[in-house]
Amino acid sequence: MGMYDYINCGYPLPGIMPDYVKGDQRKFDFQTKDTDPQLMEFHTIHEDGSFSIEDFHGELSFYDSNIRGSGPGLYTSTGEDAESVSYLAHFSYGKVVRIEQESYERKPALPSAMQIPYGMRKYTEEEKAKAARRREESMIALKVYVLYGGEEKGRWAEVVYEEGSEICLRYDEPKHRNRLSLMSKMDRDHLIWDSEEEAFAEKNARQDHWDKQKEEYDTHCERWEKERDHSAVSES
Repeated sequence: MGMYDYINCGYPLPGIMPDYVKGDQRKFDFQTKDTDPQLMEFHTIHEDGSFSIEDFHGELSFYDSNIRGSGPGLYTSTGEDAESVSYLAHFSYGKVVRIEQESYERKPALPSAMQIPYGMRKYTEEEKAKAARRREESMIALKVYVLYGGEEKGRWAEVVYEEGSEICLRYDEPKHRNRLSLMSKMDRDHLIWDSEEEAFAEKNARQDHWDKQKEEYDTHCERWEKERDHSAVSES
């Protein structure tokens, strides 16, 4: 995504104000990619329209949202609606000419505590303890099966070097024969497996968890839409 700068705006903002900004917009910092040199510096549009970059001339877009994660669906801190907003400010040599709301979007969301990134799942304490023990074991000369999340098929390799938590693998299969790669012992039972069967059993378990998350989010969206429809009918 690259770097960005921050914009603090005391000048009145038009359009729909997101719930998470309401109260005192001056306490909230938006993001922008229209300033130089994009080193996460803070700039201010003051209440009178003057800009902290005194000679800035032209257009500046700034934006933000309360989304804390995605996939599947959207996640916010406590499950409040996901809101995204962007503004376009027009400047004439360091002074606001006008500010427009470019976009505003509101969508259903679940609490961020419910999100687990794809390729991960919740592990029992027994599973965590087992993983910790296995990462302490020597892996020298061990035959392993390497499978990344997006792959349909993995590959066999041998551990030919080990130092601390770092291991070096030499691949056996014809397409990758004698190719070396460095990996971490932390990837054991995550990307590195003792067998092809174990690798795909875990991959299928992760997919099942993803599908369950997607089902929960879809159910939440249906409930959210019904509540909005009911509110609209009540108000009319």
